[in-house]
Amino acid sequence: MERVPVEIWHAILQEACAPLTQDLVERSVWEGVQTLESMRTHEYKPLRDDRRTKCSVILTCRAWAAISIPFLYDLIIVSARSRAKLLSELISILPRRIPFKPHSPSGDNRSTYGHLVKAVVADTFYGIIETDQMLQLMNFCPNIRWIRSLRLYQRDDPKWSSLQSAFSGQHHLQALQLYWEAEPQPALEPLFEASIPPAHLPSLKLLRTNLGSTVERAEMLSTWELPSLRHLAFIATHLMPRVNAEMLSTFLVRHGLNLESLSIACIPIYSDVLSISALCPHLTQLAVPGPWVLSALVSGDPHLLLPYHPTLRSLAFTEYRLWCLGTWREEAERGKPALEAIRRTNFPRLQNVYAESFTVYKKEDGAQEQKPRLPRWWKKILEVWKEEDIRFLMLGDESQVTLDAVSKICVWVDG
Repeated sequence: MERVPVEIWHAILQEACAPLTQDLVERSVWEGVQTLESMRTHEYKPLRDDRRTKCSVILTCRAWAAISIPFLYDLIIVSARSRAKLLSELISILPRRIPFKPHSPSGDNRSTYGHLVKAVVADTFYGIIETDQMLQLMNFCPNIRWIRSLRLYQRDDPKWSSLQSAFSGQHHLQALQLYWEAEPQPALEPLFEASIPPAHLPSLKLLRTNLGSTVERAEMLSTWELPSLRHLAFIATHLMPRVNAEMLSTFLVRHGLNLESLSIACIPIYSDVLSISALCPHLTQLAVPGPWVLSALVSGDPHLLLPYHPTLRSLAFTEYRLWCLGTWREEAERGKPALEAIRRTNFPRLQNVYAESFTVYKKEDGAQEQKPRLPRWWKKILEVWKEEDIRFLMLGDESQVTLDAVSKICVWVDG
């Protein structure tokens, strides 16, 4: 140990104990910027928590323990197995003082285990963090950077004052995923007290939320002070398209001006109550499940949710596949106006359009499926994009989908 500087040991052991919060927050924000994946593909993605390796490193010697204790408590992952007893035991440890001074190259040496916690993550759908536990965690852990999958229920509404105050104490929080479970029964008491001061989160960059699944909760969340918010992922859980649009519009009126990226995961929403171009004038990246989300019917007439945008550079269709055009004919036709609007005159800075997959699937025996039959209007769209230098890419590997490649794997038909 004496022959190697402690900073080098720190870098080595940090690599052995990865992933840590810094890695995951950067990846979460980067994924939010690049693909803005929907809740179905991203929200429940398991995380690797190599706690056994971290414990082995700590038990090697006291010198390694001084370096690696912060790595052990850096990330709290709540899984289905740990949601009850183990999490309660961990919470009881967090306020305890560390018996020796842990090493930190930044000089950030804290006195309790709670000060070492940087992220609280629910790993799966069943890894739910109870509201009372989350309150304790935020009370004992003032340095949290990332909270993933905090789920609230109607029964938690009376605790909102305490939760909002706890959020205001998280000055370092950069990424937050917050959802209310949609419940059909009406509230038995007034939803929120008007006297509750809004939360102030000066460092929050990324917010993934369903905005409370009600207009009232969306109005409450819109009062939050979020000066650093740049990325919003809206997961619509209300069954009424107009309510989804009203919730999102309410929030964007307050926070849309500073947004750089926006994700909307929902069924088509009414464009007469939501104008992305006006509410988010500096947007550079937008993601929706498919082009049909951008086309809505208002009083029987077609309307586009995004007919133009002066700064948009990337448009992603996160659940759009080649076979959607041949199988989901109604959705394909409904998305046609939105796709035809994607051209340089409406989007002067647009560089890339993404789809989830645009290749032909193969059967299990290796034989290729019958060539899909695609509408001829799609060919015209690809011709326009090629002429105007708008790249059509696949999410994930960002491989380019060219007109020539699509023509080889499909058959163009009228309709």
